[in-house]
Amino acid sequence: MDIAKLKTETIQEFVKRFNDNRKSNKGQWAYTFGNVNGVEVKVKSFNKWIQMIDAGNICAGYAMEPSVKQLNQWLTEILEEVC
Repeated sequence: MDIAKLKTETIQEFVKRFNDNRKSNKGQWAYTFGNVNGVEVKVKSFNKWIQMIDAGNICAGYAMEPSVKQLNQWLTEILEEVC
């Protein structure tokens, strides 16, 4: 997949699409790819656990089962930092 060719999204659009993808893949690995403000973003998650986010110069993971609010806040903060 050529992420650079994907439609550019805002941070809010990507976070919403990430959550939609996460919810539709409960109990299995979900992969969300995007182009956020011109930055390639790749997220591998399982339910509310983000095992890996690769965006700009950041490659990180997050806690196993945070609240949805904590998860969305963390994801937004990471994207604001690099996008």
